[in-house]
Amino acid sequence: MTTNATACRLLALLLLLCCISRADAQVPTLQWIRDFAAPGNPAYAETMALDSGRALLVAGDFRNTLDLDAGPGTATVTSNGDVDIFLTRYDTAGRFVWARSIGGPLGDACKQVRIDRNGDILLIGYFQGTVDFDPGPGVHLETTNFSNNFLLKLDRAGNFKWVRRFDMAYLDRFDVDAQGNIFLGGSFGGATDFDPGPGTATLTAGLLDFDLYVLKLDATGNYAWAKQFPNTGGGFQRVLNLRLDKAGAIYLAGSFYNSMDADPDAGVSSLTSNGQTDAYILKLNAQGGLLWARSWGGPENEEAWGLEVDAAGSVYTSGSFINETVDFDPGTGSAVETTVNRRAYLSKFNAQGLFTWVRTPAGGFSFGQSVAVDSTQNVYLSGGYSGTVDFDPGLGSYTLPTGHLYTWKLSSAGNLAWAAGYVSQTIGGYQSIYNTTLVDAAGSVYFMSGIGGSYTVDFDPGPGTALTTAVSSWDGFMLKLSPCSRITTVNASACSSYTFNGATYTSSGTYYYTFPGTCDSIVQLNLALTGAQHQSLAVSACQAYNWNGTLLTTSGHYIDTFATTAGCDSIVDLDLTIKPLPVVSLGADTAVCTGDTLHLLAAATGAAYLWSTGATTPDLLVTSPGTYWVQATVNGCVATDTVHVAGNGACNDCSLTAESWIGPVPFGNWIRVHKNATRCTVLMDLYNAIGQLVLKEHALRDGSNTVYLYGLAAGNYYYVLHSEGKVLQRGVLRKQ
Repeated sequence: MTTNATACRLLALLLLLCCISRADAQVPTLQWIRDFAAPGNPAYAETMALDSGRALLVAGDFRNTLDLDAGPGTATVTSNGDVDIFLTRYDTAGRFVWARSIGGPLGDACKQVRIDRNGDILLIGYFQGTVDFDPGPGVHLETTNFSNNFLLKLDRAGNFKWVRRFDMAYLDRFDVDAQGNIFLGGSFGGATDFDPGPGTATLTAGLLDFDLYVLKLDATGNYAWAKQFPNTGGGFQRVLNLRLDKAGAIYLAGSFYNSMDADPDAGVSSLTSNGQTDAYILKLNAQGGLLWARSWGGPENEEAWGLEVDAAGSVYTSGSFINETVDFDPGTGSAVETTVNRRAYLSKFNAQGLFTWVRTPAGGFSFGQSVAVDSTQNVYLSGGYSGTVDFDPGLGSYTLPTGHLYTWKLSSAGNLAWAAGYVSQTIGGYQSIYNTTLVDAAGSVYFMSGIGGSYTVDFDPGPGTALTTAVSSWDGFMLKLSPCSRITTVNASACSSYTFNGATYTSSGTYYYTFPGTCDSIVQLNLALTGAQHQSLAVSACQAYNWNGTLLTTSGHYIDTFATTAGCDSIVDLDLTIKPLPVVSLGADTAVCTGDTLHLLAAATGAAYLWSTGATTPDLLVTSPGTYWVQATVNGCVATDTVHVAGNGACNDCSLTAESWIGPVPFGNWIRVHKNATRCTVLMDLYNAIGQLVLKEHALRDGSNTVYLYGLAAGNYYYVLHSEGKVLQRGVLRKQ
């Protein structure tokens, strides 16, 4: 009984493992495909990025015109001459969001696009001649006499932020860390200034045998540092990929000829090829110091095209080798693979740079290019193939129909999960270069590449068909595969946080949760958090401001909280500036004598004036009774005063004769006023050139008066002699 029971348990376990293997090996389902081209108008889909909001950005090059809206609408971009750059945004359902184009009359191209944590977009490429890098209504021109590289930053909506140009360095690949710092890698020759700003940071390499470099810029594009990897063996070195891990370590992958020094600092870490060009990986710390370097290859040419780092720090690379035997273990072990045709490879190293495994599809013709990893450390490789190719690296066999392009999923241990083939309906093999593979949190795969000529490809890896035929010399495309055909969708909204299945989310987005079980156990949560809505107001008011029933009379920063209709807080920040009203006074009501002139003075400092008569001067001469008002405006604030002038018939005469005079002209620190004898009190007012009162109602006696005027600036001054509201004399004096 014990033996039979054990056998039954073992059989049940084997059946369970078989079922699990078959479920995991299930080829994902095609969700959608988008084509970038039009008859006679080629388009190259060069690069793709996926942001945290689950939106896709695709960048590439095009000629003539290109409609980037795959739906019923149109979103046409037009080149400015030769080849231009396009950038377009889609959601993960493949729906068009927006499109931009950049370029000049000569050929321009992009190489790679990335999205930083804030959702800003970064793009590298090269340009010729004069190019406006602002894809919006603004203008930002850059001009070069040669072909120069650029780094462009746009916001999430595709609006221009800044651009940096590099005159002698090739910008081949880059990545962005959590703080928005930008790390670029490539090659350069001669004396090259790596500071794109006004400063200088020159490194020097051979004019023909280029060196490699790593350059760090901050989030605003300012220079931080640059490191150089000397070319010690001649020939050409290349950076084919660059990635960062969560700890900020920098990884470079590519190829080199003969030998190279992998240590950018004072030390030496030599790598030597086994024939022509070999592949390499370098791991640097966040300051650019070497942690480890590895290389591998055979007698022919090898390179590392793909590069990715998983959450555990394991490093994956991909490429191809042809008609040779290669030991992929750069350490003391051995991992030998042999091929007579071109064959793809996918290799894995641990975080310390120790070789873990290599996998190659058997038979036929294949190459590997882009690599991606998911949250459970499965790895995905995409590339091209033709003939009969076995994608099971184990003892089993898993072949695809004679095809064109493929995506290959392996577990972290290097075992087959599935392989998806995109089958060419045209005899002659495949066309595929510069493809990109991305994986989102739900395990959906996004693949971008191209087909050319008149090729027709079935992009549905399952039993269905999704035929696409190239309509130009080169058509770019992207597609989405999902591991499950049915995903439960939950749409939710909340104020500041939302708890789902024990997890609390504090930001809007699309989240996935996989329940243990079958394919149907994936839930997609579309979460919208309205949060505490913040609104900032900057208000300038005169004298006081009524804010929601409260009268504020003092400048300052005020905060108030309201409840929205959804029950969320709405916080309003008020930056309030209270401006004083002008001080204007025409004095008490008065009277004017028949035949006399009454002088009304507003005297508000720095004001603009408007009198009831239409006059705009600081003062007004009145000869008849009536009601007079003046309006004074300072910094947009208005004050008004009114005076009633009554008639007073004939008044006692008070006048100045020719015997009265004022001098000298010009004057220094005093003036002398000689006044004839009068039976009234005569007062003197003095104004500067802008109407400010500098001397008020200085009483003058009969005969000679000395008036001291210290501290006055040089210039013209205006005097008024008056008595009981009657202007007796006015004139101009000059201070030397």
